[in-house]
Amino acid sequence: VDVVASGALSGRDVAILATDGDVSLAGVDARDDLVVRASGTVTATGALRSGLVASDDGLGVGDALAQATLSGGDLDIAGEGVTVASLTAEGAGSDIRGDAGAGQFAVGQARSVAGDLFLSGGSIAASGALVGTDVVLRSSTGDITAAAIEALDDIYIRAAGRLTVSGFMITARNATGATSS
Repeated sequence: VDVVASGALSGRDVAILATDGDVSLAGVDARDDLVVRASGTVTATGALRSGLVASDDGLGVGDALAQATLSGGDLDIAGEGVTVASLTAEGAGSDIRGDAGAGQFAVGQARSVAGDLFLSGGSIAASGALVGTDVVLRSSTGDITAAAIEALDDIYIRAAGRLTVSGFMITARNATGATSS
């Protein structure tokens, strides 16, 4: 059964599960965690945002679906192919984890304000910047392409195919804006 939300969704913890189908979303704003699971594909035409209210961090339906205690306002998305406009995790310790299985993980931009960014899939295509404290990109069968990659700490990339970054790749940006590599 597919899950389709043609209007924007919002809530404290948001958990979306399609055990035998696809998930299609217009956009989601979660004050704490946002967790999406699909046996098929996941698509979102609008922004997927988590951790919008730091004081709302706590156990909820997102933690239950992830089968883990999520700290911060985590955004955790998994399906057999993922295509999303943008991913943003706000607040301290708010991580983004995305797994497209053997399919492609396609994203406009992904930004974890004060947490880690981890994306995996058969291939990864990012038309915008990928930003996090640590940025980890892993493709199992194809290429990784990104417009830009910025990490406060480490960048780890493992591509089965080619790696193409059309813009900048920056690590260790300090509070003054200076960089060291």
